[in-house]
Amino acid sequence: MRKTFAVLLSLLALASVGNAAIMDEHPVLLNGKPFATASTINGIIAVRVEDVARGLGLGVSLEPLLALNGSHLKANTSSYEWIKNSPTVKIREAGVKEYTVKLRSTPLFRIGKAGEISSHVFMYGGKAWMPLADLAAAFGFIIHYSNLRPGATIDLNPTAKNDAILVGL
Repeated sequence: MRKTFAVLLSLLALASVGNAAIMDEHPVLLNGKPFATASTINGIIAVRVEDVARGLGLGVSLEPLLALNGSHLKANTSSYEWIKNSPTVKIREAGVKEYTVKLRSTPLFRIGKAGEISSHVFMYGGKAWMPLADLAAAFGFIIHYSNLRPGATIDLNPTAKNDAILVGL
């Protein structure tokens, strides 16, 4: 009986430690518009990959603009045309004819060039997460958040850089 009680108590302790990995949450604004919610997970301020996809105007699937392979999130194509105030993008790939993809929402940013957005994607709670610092680097700048208070807003204001993987609209 004592062994069973000890095992149950240790399992309860492990379950509570596993749920305590998210320390606090921060709303993330991109050029003043609500974009995502960043969470501190095991000391890393991270955003969900699905929020990045929504920022591009995609729905549930990352395809055709993004690809997630293991811990690597990549921008697939840079040769697409987004028509402002239109719910579609035209994609032209090498060796493939042009096709149109309907967006789920108005994008907050677009892909400037094909490349790796993050090589530190991790799974937590059944969702893919990436460090906010990697997202900022994809926009072409470095973010420092040493004095970030719990619940404070994180405001990203990327400038349009021609060599950045992600470009704000």
